[in-house]
Amino acid sequence: MGMFDYVECQAELPMPDDASSLELNAINHFLNVDDFQTKDLDCSMTRYVIDENGLFREKIFSTGRHYFYEVSDPVYIHQHLGCYGIVEISDEEKFWLEYDLKFTNGIMVNAKIINWYKVKK
Repeated sequence: MGMFDYVECQAELPMPDDASSLELNAINHFLNVDDFQTKDLDCSMTRYVIDENGLFREKIFSTGRHYFYEVSDPVYIHQHLGCYGIVEISDEEKFWLEYDLKFTNGIMVNAKIINWYKVKK
């Protein structure tokens, strides 16, 4: 399997045209509680966030009196980033969701769906 990095996306992403309302609800739930994975960065299990303005930032685990994540200043990547995850509709039904996110100077300038399909058991 190998290592990867995590990407939380707070920015708006396109939704699959052929997704049902139940599937759209599951995608929105995924976006609110789960992170995508990517192998297009350092593959060092680093956590990143794309904020609501499309800025790409690193999530830094902070220790001290309390443990929490804080976000860095924008990371100026200039590349395409493939992000993917498994969206659970139910215990029996899961979908693979994959995006191509294009960044220019650390800002997401385009997002398109690469794959959206039911995962076979």
